[in-house]
Amino acid sequence: TTFKDNYSASKGAALYLKNLDNVSLDQTNGNNTSTAYIYNFENNVSLENGGAIYNDNSNLSLTAIYFKNNESKKNGGAIYSTVNSKNDLSRIHFE
Repeated sequence: TTFKDNYSASKGAALYLKNLDNVSLDQTNGNNTSTAYIYNFENNVSLENGGAIYNDNSNLSLTAIYFKNNESKKNGGAIYSTVNSKNDLSRIHFE
């Protein structure tokens, strides 16, 4: 799955998460030796925070995810999380 060339005049061009209990993107399906990136976030642009992902008060888990050329005009080119958010990030590639 590729989230590519998305645009937001506000927050989170590809994903906007708000008050969600458990959001998980894990492309390994339990296979921790996988090197392929199934979830890709490329060339997403937000005029505020979170070029690819904006996380507001949600529990977010990302495993083996690829981010390339995401941009925010304020904060968090790839990911922006508010203070009440919880993030579990593993094997994340930023380019």
